[in-house]
Amino acid sequence: VKETLTRFYILRTAWLYGKRGNNFVHTMLAALRSRDRVEVVNDQVGSPTNAADLAAAIIFILEAGGGRYGLYHFSGEGRTTWFDFAGRIYALARQHGVIGKDCSIEAVPSSRFPAGVARPAFSLLSKEKIKQAFGMEVPHWQDSLAHFFAANREYLCEMYS
Repeated sequence: VKETLTRFYILRTAWLYGKRGNNFVHTMLAALRSRDRVEVVNDQVGSPTNAADLAAAIIFILEAGGGRYGLYHFSGEGRTTWFDFAGRIYALARQHGVIGKDCSIEAVPSSRFPAGVARPAFSLLSKEKIKQAFGMEVPHWQDSLAHFFAANREYLCEMYS
């Protein structure tokens, strides 16, 4: 895209989750519902991104226009590990009645889950460029996750209760 066009927007994101599709939130909810103990890696750092927030950011950028084309990063504000993200998912799932049973979440190193591809230990994206270019506020990942559970409570309860 960058080699072909002069006017473009590229948004890089990370740790994306949403109401539908295969993502970490749904993976954790399924595991928490079906197991008494779940292991989650604790040596990878990033920032979860709610798909609704990403969609809102895309609309914001397109409506703002102004020729500020380029490559931008967008993910939730703040930082966490997959383990802490899983813990927050569990807490919110319990709070909203999505998961009704106890389950322990245990921190493990990435080496416990060998993968065909290497995962970066640190995948935090800087949002400074997008904030400065568009005056955009980026929601904190914890607030977005709480909003996700509140907005999708009924759907999630149907899926995982």
